[in-house]
Amino acid sequence: MVNLSVVGVDDKSWRTKVASISILGNMTFCAPKQLSSCLPQIVPKLAGAISDANIQVKDSANYALKEIGSTIKSPEISSILDILIKALSDPYEQNKNGLEALLKLEFTHYIDAPSLSLIIPIIDYGLRNRDLAIKKKSSQLVENISDLVKDPDDIIPYLDILLASLQSSLSQISEISSKAYASLARKLGIQKSSKVVLSLRNILEDKEAAPAERTGAAQAISEVTYALGYQYFKEVLPNFLLFTRNENSYIRESYTRIFIYLPNIMENQFQPYIADLLDSIMDSLAEENENLRHLAFSVVKNLIQIFGAKDIQTLLEPVEEGLFHENPNKRVSSIYLIDEMLKVLKESVHIGNMSEEEFNVILKRILCSLHILKSDPFSKADAAKVS
Repeated sequence: MVNLSVVGVDDKSWRTKVASISILGNMTFCAPKQLSSCLPQIVPKLAGAISDANIQVKDSANYALKEIGSTIKSPEISSILDILIKALSDPYEQNKNGLEALLKLEFTHYIDAPSLSLIIPIIDYGLRNRDLAIKKKSSQLVENISDLVKDPDDIIPYLDILLASLQSSLSQISEISSKAYASLARKLGIQKSSKVVLSLRNILEDKEAAPAERTGAAQAISEVTYALGYQYFKEVLPNFLLFTRNENSYIRESYTRIFIYLPNIMENQFQPYIADLLDSIMDSLAEENENLRHLAFSVVKNLIQIFGAKDIQTLLEPVEEGLFHENPNKRVSSIYLIDEMLKVLKESVHIGNMSEEEFNVILKRILCSLHILKSDPFSKADAAKVS
């Protein structure tokens, strides 16, 4: 009946349209679970019918949406029902008003399925808007409503819509979009968020995806991994590391980029896995592919900045070994990573977390290595500058 009525809203006859809309409006008398499953199909059709040229079709659709609105249990959403219906019926002019009204609400109650049926199409339109300010507001709302939905199953009918529209924002507002992805995953939990993870991995492994989009996906999957908990992180880390050695350079780049973000997000929880990451990433400093080489350098530099003073030997040993690697690219990268390590250790001495004696032992050893490298035609200028 629902499918026939949804099709009937597009019929050429205004009488058929009105009859179909009436049936859809009467779905509000269904049991809550049945209503929840139907609303994702119903609301977009009713919203479109409000702009119909025929006044009776328009009035019927408006009435049906208000009937759906009457089943909303969230008083906060009920208070802006008219604004939401206007935003649904005239998104070009009213979408921004709907988003702003939602953002201004101070929620003290959960958001239910009928509320979501009105909110999600507004967010979807906003995420696909070219206006960055509107995109940001829409992404922020995804994050907010994920926390406010009581039953994760209420989100599932809208997941494909949200994932598609969030993807359209990844390359432009990756930080806010990443938080939205993480909020969805956190609400859904590990068992029900596989589609969220898969959508991001598909981007990471898509050769045709724009570099900015893959960068956004790397940030988002880092946030999602953290949101799903430490045990989940431990389970997926070996797979992430494996893909940093993939035969395809664009996939290696995508998964290496995850480690630009993940250590910063996880902080001390990541420390036990520094050695595993270095084992996978250090060889990329010898890459002919300049983008990948710079990415690997950034990952190791980031590790040094976060953990250099806490885990000196784990970080220093592979970098010192890199100074005498057969590949000149890796030798030069290691010189500058050594320089970064010395800056971190010097600051550690300055704040009293490391003694001068300990620092000088390391410094003398490094200076000896750099002195040797001054005779290396490829890296002598870099070694001289750092020393």
